[in-house]
Amino acid sequence: MQTPWLTSFLNDPYAIRPAVNLRMPKFHFGKSEQLAAGETAGLANYFAARDGAEFPYQPIAEREQAYLAKLEAEHPDYLGAGWDLMAKGACIQCHSLGQFKPTGGAEVVNGPDLRQVGPRFRPGYLGEWLANPKRLVPYTAMPQNVPPHGPPPPFVPKTFTDKPTAMVMAIRDTLLNYVNAVEQQLATNSKAGTTPKPAQPTKPGATE
Repeated sequence: MQTPWLTSFLNDPYAIRPAVNLRMPKFHFGKSEQLAAGETAGLANYFAARDGAEFPYQPIAEREQAYLAKLEAEHPDYLGAGWDLMAKGACIQCHSLGQFKPTGGAEVVNGPDLRQVGPRFRPGYLGEWLANPKRLVPYTAMPQNVPPHGPPPPFVPKTFTDKPTAMVMAIRDTLLNYVNAVEQQLATNSKAGTTPKPAQPTKPGATE
């Protein structure tokens, strides 16, 4: 978990999982905003230290231009392809994607809004989670959407054909660079004269 996000969350908790009725209470830290900020930052830093994380505010290399440029050279329109993996795949059946609601119906709204994911999780954990959620949390309802073997996801951009690990990393990097990815989608759709929206999931193994 990223320390800046946890600090902000402790100051002003909000509902993360729509399917869960419980939510984090507000503990009203400190008698002033300054004291509250110090207490929540100290608590978040403590958790980071206990977790053995880089302390306390490590840079996110996956947001650096050099990192993204390298991936862009290997996979043209890297973040766009990552967006398509989410928006045309299984993700949007159970998760909101900004203003767009899950396509699976209200009864399957059991995952956080994907735009909230990037600030919360550290890249290493997020990559492991996307690769195999049940390995980290056995009781989670989230399936393994990009299996290393067997049938491919519902939609696979050509650049990721037969590259499940690269697909997982692209989804992770798109979530970590959510604003950048959205801006690219808006620019692309503006040129095309269309409004960006997640497409309906396609048949397994479909490519583009």
